[in-house]
Amino acid sequence: VILFNSITNPSESIEMEVKMVNPTNLMIHIISVHLSSDFPSNVRISHTKPPLDCEPQSITLVGKIIMTGSRIGEVNTFVIVMYEVDGYSVQSIEIPVKGYVTIGSFDFPEEKIEIVGLINNTYCFHFFNNFKEAAFVLAAHIESDCFSIENFEVFIVNPNETSRDIIISFHPQKINSMSYSIFDANKVDSILYIETNITRLIVPISGYNGNITLSKSGTSLSDQDSNKLTFNYSSILVNSERILSFYVTNPNPINFNINLTSDTQFIQLLSSSNIKIYNFSTQKCIIKI
Repeated sequence: VILFNSITNPSESIEMEVKMVNPTNLMIHIISVHLSSDFPSNVRISHTKPPLDCEPQSITLVGKIIMTGSRIGEVNTFVIVMYEVDGYSVQSIEIPVKGYVTIGSFDFPEEKIEIVGLINNTYCFHFFNNFKEAAFVLAAHIESDCFSIENFEVFIVNPNETSRDIIISFHPQKINSMSYSIFDANKVDSILYIETNITRLIVPISGYNGNITLSKSGTSLSDQDSNKLTFNYSSILVNSERILSFYVTNPNPINFNINLTSDTQFIQLLSSSNIKIYNFSTQKCIIKI
């Protein structure tokens, strides 16, 4: 069966190949490749003009089926391949071709889901049904084990209505069942798939652990840099001083307000003690010893 994905835009088109498998040791001669007589107007076929030979023990491309969004409704037709094997009479094979065209869209608030685990490790996703028919939401799943769908049940979204919430949880230190490793990076990227009777929703999703990082360089973070920095000096002479700087990086999609304090009289803050670090930015801090 040649099964097309649903088309939801009148200007959209999908192309799929028709291939002939020859598992025998005989030569197969393709006589014709055509659609059945009742094929819909939005389906056509392009093919290499016969004669076309399929070598023994091979797979040969004999044509391509193109379905467009110019006609709304179900596509249910056949590709008919007529062929001849040396020493045998002409034979034919019918390949079902199925598809569906409905014009509309599923709209959702953000093009990308972003979850910051330190703030809230759950996200409520919903969408609006702009199709003229009801959508049956059959399944929802995310590629990464760092995310999970909570208590999902099949539901219906009528035309011009908003769906119920699909609850997504973020687990930044979840064990990955594929690699058996721990995810503890600042960011985990994945894809949310929502399967419906009309089409599939594909939504990028990113999870952030919500931590900030400290480093001695504002351009890169080494393996030694983390949420703790160490400056080693053997001694500082009386009535002398050292000026040190470090960098605070916010690798999250939200802003943070940071309060800097010192627990010793020997360290003085030269930069502001209250700083705002914007999303995906780095702030330089200066101290005097």
